[in-house]
Amino acid sequence: MPSTRTRPTRSTSCSGHALLLVEGTAIEVGPGSVVSVDQGREHHFTDITEELVILVVFAPPEVPD
Repeated sequence: MPSTRTRPTRSTSCSGHALLLVEGTAIEVGPGSVVSVDQGREHHFTDITEELVILVVFAPPEVPD
């Protein structure tokens, strides 16, 4: 399911393989991959061939009002 975020994200693949689709551009993701998705860009993972473990960091972090 495509999603968008209000903050940029940095994702690091810990294990598994997949494609990350960012507004139609496919990025291969595997162990050790680091990808950045700018805020507001539609993105989702597809073609997951192994169990995919991803660490996602929102940058900057959300600060409550």
